[in-house]
Amino acid sequence: MPRSDVAAEAGQTPWLDVAGYEGPLDLLLELVKRHKLDLAKLPLLPLIEQFIAALADAAGHVPLDRQGDWVVQASQLVLLRAQLLRPADAAEAEDAVAEAGRRVAQLNELLRVQAAAAWLTARPQLHQDRWDRGLPERWNMVDTMAERQLAFWEALLAVLEPREGEGAPAALPVGAVWPREVWRVPDALAHIRRLLLDTDRPLDLLRCLPDLPAVRDHPVQRRAALASSFVAALELEREGKVTLVQEQYPAGILMLRSRHA
Repeated sequence: MPRSDVAAEAGQTPWLDVAGYEGPLDLLLELVKRHKLDLAKLPLLPLIEQFIAALADAAGHVPLDRQGDWVVQASQLVLLRAQLLRPADAAEAEDAVAEAGRRVAQLNELLRVQAAAAWLTARPQLHQDRWDRGLPERWNMVDTMAERQLAFWEALLAVLEPREGEGAPAALPVGAVWPREVWRVPDALAHIRRLLLDTDRPLDLLRCLPDLPAVRDHPVQRRAALASSFVAALELEREGKVTLVQEQYPAGILMLRSRHA
């Protein structure tokens, strides 16, 4: 027969067995009152669980008045443990209240972060549930340089195609070559460098297009010149000569000359 059952049948208090103490409840309470055992070092939760289990086992064969004595003894233990946790003075009590407030604020912040994370998780994920404007669904699976280059040229061709209302470019006769007035990236680089030398103010990319008849009169060549100018601007930013700024789409792109340029 377990010790707890023997103690109960003998009229003793429940037998407790935790780290730091093994014995009956009444002896534990006596040792604590005489300061021969440090209650702060005993785990309180296992004591309570064993006490509740002892009450359940004692039902039917231990008188109720005796079980009432056990409850009183257990309550005295809980009260002594609470007194150990109570602040010693008013200053410590204020610190404890302030610390409790900080902990509550941290808990509320954690709950807000968890709610925000759950909200973000429930939203459609970019490149998984939806794709950004202008990006095909297979963009999320582009892993090789060849595929990236192909995607770039496809996007460039989409820019160079006639827009609605502009009409298709005139077909060239068989054997004819494309006009030589196409604005190339090296041309755009040299042109932008000259413009930057003449001004300290932000330079609009659209104002960097060359004043050539082919560029003014032909929409395709104008867009080609704009693409070359944009690539040139990116190269200048990579070199640290300028900083590209765009306040909001579809506002123009501005080039700010770097101080050390």
